[in-house]
Amino acid sequence: MSQAASGWYAVHAVFCCEPVEDDGGGERLVNENVYLVSASSFEEALERGEEVAARVGGAGDLLEVDGVSARYRFVGLRSAHRIREDGPLEEGDELCWTRFVVASSAEADAMAEGEDVRVTVLAYPAPDDLLDEA
Repeated sequence: MSQAASGWYAVHAVFCCEPVEDDGGGERLVNENVYLVSASSFEEALERGEEVAARVGGAGDLLEVDGVSARYRFVGLRSAHRIREDGPLEEGDELCWTRFVVASSAEADAMAEGEDVRVTVLAYPAPDDLLDEA
């Protein structure tokens, strides 16, 4: 961490796999990548998160999803939060969290076992909303 930085942040970047021949409809595979950035403010963390996502996220790459050519697109930042104000990260530091809703306790058990389950992802406050609170 540089001397000017005063904290570690987890920045959640959303990427979408979109068919090259896209009609705009249908399900999409979406990834959420969580990046660790060091920044002196929440605003700087968002800027650095955008930079990191653009640099290492693979946006624009062509790939194949279920036999269909797709492009990997950076959609935007879903959330960011401060992990630690200063000092090194330590064992037990909570790096990020995501809130889900599943249909049952059995579905939660299946998720913990690494099985595919349908979930609803509960929204974090949008980064712009968080800026208003900072």
